[in-house]
Amino acid sequence: MRTLHINEMNDEFQNQPSPEDEFIEKEQQKLIHEALLMLAETSPRDAKLMLMHFEGLTYKEMAKREFQDGRVDSKKLKKKTDSIKKQFTRDKSGSIAKFKGVLKRCLDKNSLKYIDLLN
Repeated sequence: MRTLHINEMNDEFQNQPSPEDEFIEKEQQKLIHEALLMLAETSPRDAKLMLMHFEGLTYKEMAKREFQDGRVDSKKLKKKTDSIKKQFTRDKSGSIAKFKGVLKRCLDKNSLKYIDLLN
């Protein structure tokens, strides 16, 4: 049987999130989920792109996911990747801009500020 040294126990304890941190993370996730649902009502494709972004996908991975058959030539993939990047980053009408607007409404509805989401 392996015994834990005091330093290992301290490290293990410090790496565990506090109940307060867990609560805050769950509330943040709820707000993001609510914003994605609201965005999906008006712009399903933008909501889908934002969800893939939150999953950590690159533009190329997003493009691959949008192709149903899985087999696609590199020219079509590049065109789709560029299209997604443009849609995602467009200043006032892109996926990020739309999501930010919806997220702001969710924050206002819950009497929160953007900084509250980052804590």
